Amino acid sequence: MRREGRGLPAPREGARRFFYLFWNHAWKLIRLNLLFLACCIPVVTMPAALCAMDRVLIVLVREGNVLLWEEFRDEFKKDFWRSLPLGLLFGGLLFLGYFLLSLGMGNFGTFLGPMFFAFGLFTIGFALGRGSYAFLMRAMFDLPNGQILKNANGMSALRGGRGWLPIVVHGVGFLFGFSFFPYTLIVIALFGISLPQYLICYLLNDPIQKNIISPWERMQAQKET
Repeated sequence: MRREGRGLPAPREGARRFFYLFWNHAWKLIRLNLLFLACCIPVVTMPAALCAMDRVLIVLVREGNVLLWEEFRDEFKKDFWRSLPLGLLFGGLLFLGYFLLSLGMGNFGTFLGPMFFAFGLFTIGFALGRGSYAFLMRAMFDLPNGQILKNANGMSALRGGRGWLPIVVHGVGFLFGFSFFPYTLIVIALFGISLPQYLICYLLNDPIQKNIISPWERMQAQKET
């Protein structure tokens, strides 16, 4: 892959590659955002739509380009049923976290209020950290959901696994959207979901490569020799 008009190779890693891909594929991120929102209208399709979005983004991150519609369509169809249990699990945890936060805020003057609030924050953080890894790996690997959850939990807890990253990204996005609402609606509609997911996929790709893909490739190479 070359820079247009310069004949220079695209950056292979780091912030330069992140912004290079963003600059050259910003329109794809907007189309992906709109496609994701359209596919989420019948709520039950949200898990499959998230898997499809992650598939498009991880291919873009790893390959430097992506056929948006083809990757999204194929992943959506492939993971429609397999992603539903993940959606129920992590969607339920997010709802539980929101309920605990509301309960804590409503009873903040009592002893139980701060405790409920803290449990709510922990539950939401747990769901975002593990869920982001689970849906990304669901889009990357053809594994049973049990193995996906096991790997997601391990990667989130791993030192250097960046399991905190999705919590920070979604937290900052929520604060930004809430602080400037309703003016942020147009931002959310255009790239308010695809851009944070692009950042998450970009930064989680490296630990997945180092801790899952590379060891598997070495094991396969040893079997062949």
